[in-house]
Amino acid sequence: MTISHWTYSALGPRARQEDAALVTDLPNAWVLAAVADGMGGHPRGDEAAPMALNTLQTLVQSFTPPAVPDQAGWFSVLQHQAVVMHAALRHAFPNEDPSPGTTALWVFAHSERVWVAHIGDSRLTFIPANGPIQPLTVDMTPAGARVAAGQAPWEHQNTAPDAHILTSCLGAEFTKLQRSSVAWLPGDTLVLATDGLNALPLTAWPTLLHQDDPAHAAVTQASQSLGLTDNTTVVVLHNH
Repeated sequence: MTISHWTYSALGPRARQEDAALVTDLPNAWVLAAVADGMGGHPRGDEAAPMALNTLQTLVQSFTPPAVPDQAGWFSVLQHQAVVMHAALRHAFPNEDPSPGTTALWVFAHSERVWVAHIGDSRLTFIPANGPIQPLTVDMTPAGARVAAGQAPWEHQNTAPDAHILTSCLGAEFTKLQRSSVAWLPGDTLVLATDGLNALPLTAWPTLLHQDDPAHAAVTQASQSLGLTDNTTVVVLHNH
């Protein structure tokens, strides 16, 4: 089995690119993919996002993912990576107020299972070959908390007045890390995206996956039909 991947990033209407993306092959046929989105309203977002992912890439240079998944072991690895990325940002910007921060969403994908770490409001979507599309993350915002508590539908995160207020991120307020795993089969797809793509309906993805570059196609469709309002970065992983 193989994992194909596509990455695309657009500046949108912003003056600076504050998103970052990472895809790298690892031993034992694993793939690491990640996106990060520097916090708006905080300084140096364009530095915080790539610094977090550069730190992650350095960490995995000496990391060999186990052939047999173990939840406790993986969750410990993901927690350690988040702590090190957060510490790297705090060390790099000790005197900034407010502190530079970034979201981070990263996955370790193998032929049968994916391990997920998420902090902030970048989103992971699971598109199975057979079955309904499933959002696998909930935004770490007040709106996302209401969704997680069953008090509002998932789309509430796109429209609520407080949907932009992060309650956890790397570098600034690191209060929560979501870790999870999902089984995936040949024909299944994962989409990692920063919040610039939030307005694109999930129902658009089955058609987009037939394009030669579904990441580019998704950003193009969002731009043409909805208009981009932010930096937008997408990574698509497909399990063959």
